[in-house]
Amino acid sequence: HVPDTVGRLTALTCLDLSHNDLTEVCPVLEPLRFLKELQLKGNMLTSLRNIGSMCPNLHLLDVSNNLIASVDGIQHCPALASLNLRNNKLDDWHQVSLIADEGSPQLCDLWLAGNPFTGRITNSESYYR
Repeated sequence: HVPDTVGRLTALTCLDLSHNDLTEVCPVLEPLRFLKELQLKGNMLTSLRNIGSMCPNLHLLDVSNNLIASVDGIQHCPALASLNLRNNKLDDWHQVSLIADEGSPQLCDLWLAGNPFTGRITNSESYYR
């Protein structure tokens, strides 16, 4: 659980909530409109739903080592340049297609290693730049 007081820190540009056993992207993030870097690695997240509406100005999002099976929500992060999805539950290329077709036009770095579908490709293909 993220305390509501975090939402009152409206000038934050970087926030690290890694390793907190979070199960969802917290609504308390919604007032953080200047947030550019968000670290959520090592939690228990299963979805990124609402991430774009809560944090539309994100440049970097690290959600590695979670339980994410869908990238739905990323398409609402137009400024996103770096996305780390390593070691999640993405099981097919369709999720990567969603990022490419509906995702951020600014995306430069995409990490995918350790997802179920990456076992079917070579290691060098699991990091994109």
